[in-house]
Amino acid sequence: MFKKYSIHHESSLHKKIYHSLMYGGLHHFFMGFILLYAIVNGFSGTVVQTESFIYFKSNISSIFFFTMLTELSIKFLLNIKEFIKKPWHILEIGVLALSCVFPGFLVLMTFRFIAYLYTFLDHPVINRVIHTFVHSIPTLMISSLVLMGCLVCYSLLTTALFGNDFPDLFGHIGKSLFTFIQLMTFDDWMEHILRPVMELYPWSWSIFISFVVLIVFGVMNVFVGTIVNAMNFVDEAADEGPSLDDVQKQLVEIKELIQKQNRST
Repeated sequence: MFKKYSIHHESSLHKKIYHSLMYGGLHHFFMGFILLYAIVNGFSGTVVQTESFIYFKSNISSIFFFTMLTELSIKFLLNIKEFIKKPWHILEIGVLALSCVFPGFLVLMTFRFIAYLYTFLDHPVINRVIHTFVHSIPTLMISSLVLMGCLVCYSLLTTALFGNDFPDLFGHIGKSLFTFIQLMTFDDWMEHILRPVMELYPWSWSIFISFVVLIVFGVMNVFVGTIVNAMNFVDEAADEGPSLDDVQKQLVEIKELIQKQNRST
């Protein structure tokens, strides 16, 4: 159905547009427009909301919407099958469709700017940081689940014990979670959390000290250790050089290129 409207994936025009969209001028243009839209929305709260600024912001939002729609359309026409296979394209379409009803959701498209870092994968420092982060994601997710479970257990305990006397700190589980997150950052925890509670419950120090020792000094250091181990793993993999599978893939690609050249001649 869409075949006659798509660009043939082996044509020179397709290669030029694809390279420009992924790495060249079109890519920089779309990422620059995303950055401009993010700046306008970021400073909208500090600028006097005059009629001219509101009109300018609405126009920028409309142009940004159609610009993102144009980019997705070009990707769709370049290769329909690859476009459908990638889930983030479907997610972007959903965000654009949702922003037609709720315009505020259009701001979610600014997260696309994170993908701009992939343009600089050849840079060794950025390459190392990205591969370290990607390699540490599974362990970080498991550690986050463990941390969240511990926070919920401590929040339920303190809500039941101290909720009646300290409703602002432990009135319900949501307030207790916020209090323990404040405790994790050591934000005035002695004067505003620990000492007031200890005046009524002298034994309560055991709960808060155990939280600091087990969670703040224990589980939180797991996050740091995970990132350090992932960085060491990336460095060791880089020192070892390409794997056997990578070498075999490169040999197959070279063989295919030689066969194509022989056929053309």
